[in-house]
Amino acid sequence: MHLPRIRLTVTAEQVGDPDRAQSDVEVDVFSMAPHPAATEFVLLHGIGMSHRSLARLQEQLAANGTVHSIDLPGFGATPRPEQPLSVEDHARVLGATLDALDVRHCVVVGHSMGAQFAIELARQRPDLVDRLVLIGPVVDPQRSTVLQQSAALAADTLLEPPVANALVLSDYLRCGPRWYLQTLPSMMRYPTLERVREVSCPVLVIRGEKDPVAREGFSRQLANAAPNGSLLQMPGHAHIVQHSAPRSVAAAIARFAEGVPAAGSRLPERSAKPGALTRWLWWVRDYAYAGWWQVRSVLPGSPPESFADGPRRPIVVVPGVYETWRFLQPLISRLHEAGHPVHVIPTLHHNRRPVEDTARLVSSYLLENDLSDVVIVAHSKGGLIGKAVMLDPAVSERVSGMVAVSTPFSGSRYALWMLAPSLRAFSPYAPTTLRLAREHKVNSRIRSIFGIFDPHIPEGSYLPGADNVRLSIGGHFRILADERTVQLVLDAAARGVGTPASPRKESPAKGSIIPIG
Repeated sequence: MHLPRIRLTVTAEQVGDPDRAQSDVEVDVFSMAPHPAATEFVLLHGIGMSHRSLARLQEQLAANGTVHSIDLPGFGATPRPEQPLSVEDHARVLGATLDALDVRHCVVVGHSMGAQFAIELARQRPDLVDRLVLIGPVVDPQRSTVLQQSAALAADTLLEPPVANALVLSDYLRCGPRWYLQTLPSMMRYPTLERVREVSCPVLVIRGEKDPVAREGFSRQLANAAPNGSLLQMPGHAHIVQHSAPRSVAAAIARFAEGVPAAGSRLPERSAKPGALTRWLWWVRDYAYAGWWQVRSVLPGSPPESFADGPRRPIVVVPGVYETWRFLQPLISRLHEAGHPVHVIPTLHHNRRPVEDTARLVSSYLLENDLSDVVIVAHSKGGLIGKAVMLDPAVSERVSGMVAVSTPFSGSRYALWMLAPSLRAFSPYAPTTLRLAREHKVNSRIRSIFGIFDPHIPEGSYLPGADNVRLSIGGHFRILADERTVQLVLDAAARGVGTPASPRKESPAKGSIIPIG
């Protein structure tokens, strides 16, 4: 993606301390406004990086307003200043740049050292910054040496996609070691934790769950130190989470910009990544389970109408691709036993139609049967269908919520290798995947349940703004029969989605993550 560049000059008087000699500096601004709106976003890169590290996020955020991504002096293609700039100097440069762009109010998003620039800008210009988003912030006071930071950054390269590492390396080479090392002391000296306490606007801290640079403890401290802060963690991602999960990060930022509180996730306590043998055993057991229920689905069984009676909230079941409704019969039976009328739609057959077509069938079923206050229970592709139904204005008010198990809300890169069109439709770049990912107004009424390893969805099933629950189990199919899944589904059926799934011994701290073992 090539964006037009605007080069602006910031004068020495605007840059820094009048007692310290300084020259004029230049910045590059890359703006996107395909759908101009009242909200303006400003993206700030980290040390050694450029706007390219935020390009994917910028593209996704552009659906919500004007997005300016700024290459600071000495980074990207901008000329190096005669002297290194402090974090405070960078903030003054940013303030002058935004004034030149006639930006009056904005949401500032900073990644890594860019989080420091963002905090300082909010301190200096509270009139300009309405909200602050800190992605993978630095520097953790418990790891305040250059050696510790370097070790964490090196560890992060083992957790990032190759394309992200290539991007970092190319930006570092363009920046050059001399300017990097001249900038580094100001990053290490800046008291991030103390300065965020002086910020008056709402603050959202975002980190990848695997990030070794912005560790959970420090990120939580930062969110709690801010007068109005919250923490959001992205499962399965590391330090450059805005590059590896741009749609999820953009959706979270868009919701935050609208004033919607960040939804937490219930995740199991951190544990070592399951080894190859463990994953292989999970895979075998998963396919054994799927094979058994595929066989059961063609054998004689209870007719669908036998589950359609009951005094409690109605349930509509939507299976995954190549699955009939009988594939979810363990859940169907438990829901019916709990008093819920469970509606299955036999005309879906093996659910091979496109998501939009199947969503229309489900919507028609709701209207024909005059169902209201419905909870949709879905597996895999069924979750995409269910979200499309929730977005359908003809029936949106009839659906109170959805429980989606192992749903590829961000697509699956494995779909790119599939021959069958019904499977290729799950590509992260498929139009339906992209459209549904951009729509987040119904996410707060969705509970997404997934395991710690899904052989079909390497991207995971995390959905921004939803009630995300990750269970300590591996597999795509077997999770349907896990008792914890059953209880979470029963809870949603009884109480709706968006309320706590079970009583807790203590209230979680602000921005905390509730473990589900």
